[in-house]
Amino acid sequence: MVNMSYPTLIKTWLYKNNIRILGTTAGGNHPGDFQSILYILINGLTSFSSNPWTVVGSSNSTVAALDGVNRWTSTSSIVFSSINSAHSWIVLKQTGISSNFQLLISCATSSFGTIGGISVSMSPSVGFTGGSTTTDPTATDIVTVNNNLCFTPIVSSAYVGYVLHIQMSDDGSCTRWQLFTGTSGTSNGAPTGYNSDLSSFAIFDVPQNPTTGWTNPCIGIWLGSDNIGNLNLLNAFYNSSSGIFAARSPSGIMPLAPTGEAFYTSSSVSLIKDNIIVPNEISTEYHLFPIGLVSTTVGSRGHHGYICDMWWGPTAYSSILNNPLYYSNGLLYPGRNSNNFAQIENLVIPWDGSIMKFTGS
Repeated sequence: MVNMSYPTLIKTWLYKNNIRILGTTAGGNHPGDFQSILYILINGLTSFSSNPWTVVGSSNSTVAALDGVNRWTSTSSIVFSSINSAHSWIVLKQTGISSNFQLLISCATSSFGTIGGISVSMSPSVGFTGGSTTTDPTATDIVTVNNNLCFTPIVSSAYVGYVLHIQMSDDGSCTRWQLFTGTSGTSNGAPTGYNSDLSSFAIFDVPQNPTTGWTNPCIGIWLGSDNIGNLNLLNAFYNSSSGIFAARSPSGIMPLAPTGEAFYTSSSVSLIKDNIIVPNEISTEYHLFPIGLVSTTVGSRGHHGYICDMWWGPTAYSSILNNPLYYSNGLLYPGRNSNNFAQIENLVIPWDGSIMKFTGS
């Protein structure tokens, strides 16, 4: 057990963790695997026991309407295509974020076409209208989250399998999910061993302590990788020029960047988590640091709150293979007997006490 002072959770969390998803064929049946993942994800989001996401409308590529009907009734009803061709889409609603927060998942992309990819947008308060089998619904307050998203391997010589984890606060204000992808030589496509990596990561949240004047405060992020290999959240966070989190302020689109506690020297400014990777040498404790949200966009510049119940974890524990807390297939705090927190790369999130699966074994 690691020596650490653990934070008090702000939210009560519901979990659908360790969902095993088998790959469909050797060589990576990319559309088939992607269909399975999306089908299971949507069913998970809409079946929580408290404040589940609801369906505003959908398209299965042959029928489309914003009529409250979920037409993604099977994996085959999820059809990928190029923009302006017949394709599937779905609009979800979460009143825990705002009274009319909506999320659009479209299976039409400019980069992936029928191979399988999605574009993701959100409407903080107005909601989506229109849409057909060939065009996506639109919203006057639309915010693009990711317009070319893929998170299953397009080319693979082995079977591919996945493990999905979903967490949602019981008031519906915060939803996250993570997907791990791995390879196996077995015919059922279940990833085995220690070769599984994070391939998708999403957050749709109301920030903690949002700045005054930010109406319908919410953030969205959905990242993915189409290769067998780690998504590398830290690089994704750092490499965005204006901010990786999608958001909208009263003045318009407001990308947000994550912040962390830093220290100053004569030559640089450094995040504590990246540069002091040993325990506190007085208390012997490791530390978790809150993740803030800042905008550098003119008209919205400033600090705008924190990500609720999520922290920067010790960089010393960001590598799975070098982590003494790596029990079987999970990276957990404070140890095998409780497992109240889990670290995924550099981020620490609440956990349900189970052994966290990175693979299908």
